[in-house]
Amino acid sequence: MLESAIKNYTDTVIEKSNKAKRLELDSINSKLSNIEHDIQNIDTDIAAQYLRALDSFKTITNQKIDDLSNDLGDVKGVLEDLLLNKAMGPREQVVRELHKPARIKFKRRRFIQYGLDDTSATDLAQLDQYSRENKGYKYILVVIDCFSKYLWAKPVKSKSAPDITKAMEIILKSSNRIPKSWCRIMAKVLQQSVSKFDEKIQDPTLQSFTLNGNHKWLELLNKVTEDYNDTKHRTIGMKPKNVDSNSEKKLLDGVYSHIKVAGKSKFKVGDTVRISKQKHLFEKGYTPNWTTELFKVSKVKITNPVTYLLEDYQGNPISGGFYEEELQKTKQPEIYLVEQVLKKKGNKILVKWLGFDKSHNSWIDKSKDIV
Repeated sequence: MLESAIKNYTDTVIEKSNKAKRLELDSINSKLSNIEHDIQNIDTDIAAQYLRALDSFKTITNQKIDDLSNDLGDVKGVLEDLLLNKAMGPREQVVRELHKPARIKFKRRRFIQYGLDDTSATDLAQLDQYSRENKGYKYILVVIDCFSKYLWAKPVKSKSAPDITKAMEIILKSSNRIPKSWCRIMAKVLQQSVSKFDEKIQDPTLQSFTLNGNHKWLELLNKVTEDYNDTKHRTIGMKPKNVDSNSEKKLLDGVYSHIKVAGKSKFKVGDTVRISKQKHLFEKGYTPNWTTELFKVSKVKITNPVTYLLEDYQGNPISGGFYEEELQKTKQPEIYLVEQVLKKKGNKILVKWLGFDKSHNSWIDKSKDIV
C-alpha cells in the first residue's frame, strides 16, 4: 500500500514537471515570436518592457524549479525512509525515531491584539552582579503594551512579591493606564521587543562602564527607556510613544489585520506521536531528540499554523498545544524500549521502561513480549 502511494505521488510530481516545462516553452516561444516580429521597428521603451518581462519570467521559472526540487526531495525522503525501515527491526526503527533531528526554528502562531492596553506583558532583566554599585538593585521589571510596544522599566531589589508589586504600582500610577489582561513574556514578537530594550540597556551601559570604570546602570535606566520608546518599531512601523487612540484604528486595519486561514493539517485525531525535546545548547548530542513516551492526537485546532492537542495513553490531556514541527508520527506505536530488568520470576520479568517513571514498571513475558 505504501509503495503504491509513493508511486502515485512520484507520477504526480513528474506530470507536474512535464506540464510546467510545456507551459514554460510555450511562454518562451510566444515572447520570442513577438520580439522577432517587432524587432525592426522596436523602440527603447518596448525593448525595456520585453527585458523586464523576460527577467520576471526567469524569476518565475527559477521558483518553479525550486518547487519541483523540493517535491522531488520529499519523494526521495519517503523512499529512503521506506528502504531503511524495511532493513531495520522494530527496535532499530524506534531508536531511529528517537534520534531523528528535531526542528527548532519554524513559524508560530501570531500574537493577536485588539487595541491599546488590551494585553500587557512582563519580564525581569537580571543584573544582580552589579547590585553593590546600584543601591542594591538586582533586577529591572519590564512591562510592555503588546499593541503599541510602549515599554516601562523600573528597578527592583528582589523577586519578592512586595518588591514586584511596589514597582508595578509605580508603573500603573505614572502611566495612568490599566491593561485588560496580563501575560508573561512568551510570544516571539514580544521577546524581540524586550531583547531590543536589553540591547539598548547593554550598549550604552557597557560604554559607560568602560568610560567611567564602574557598573552604574541605574542612572542610565530612564534615558534608555525613553530612547526605546522614541525609536521606530519594525513591527508597527512607528515609534511606540506616538501610538494613541487616533493611530489605533490604522494599526488595527493594517498591522493587526489579515489573519490567514490555517493550512492543511499533517496529523489527524487518533494518530500516535512523539514530542520533540528542544535541547539546551550544551546538552549532549547523543541524547534522544524525541520522547520515548507516546501520545495520541486528541484535537486538531484550526489555527494559523495548525496546532494540536494531545493526551497520554491513559487518556489524560497534556497541557498546552503543539505545532506539527514538534510532533513525529511513530511507525511503531506498540514498541517500547526496556531501560532495566528489575526482577525475574520464571518466564516473567519486571522491567523499567525507558523514559517512564517507576509507576509504569510492569511484568512482561520475556518469550512473547520482547521483540
